[in-house]
Amino acid sequence: MNKEEWTRVCDLFASEEFQRRSAINKENRAKLKIVHTLERGSIEKMEALQLQHESEGKSYTEVEIFAEVLGRKLVTCEV
Repeated sequence: MNKEEWTRVCDLFASEEFQRRSAINKENRAKLKIVHTLERGSIEKMEALQLQHESEGKSYTEVEIFAEVLGRKLVTCEV
């Protein structure tokens, strides 16, 4: 990231609109009963796996995709 890009990012984070949205989002996150902890890499793996299965003509449920990416021990839902 160059200096100009960094300055724009800093300006964005300092803006009133960003601060307002950030405060609203913070309040909304505090209301959540289930906290999202999935890493970005896992999401990318799930999307890639879904695309692969679609291209192969296979049909999988979201739970099966989660189990494939995260491991069966982490998926406690019944299929």
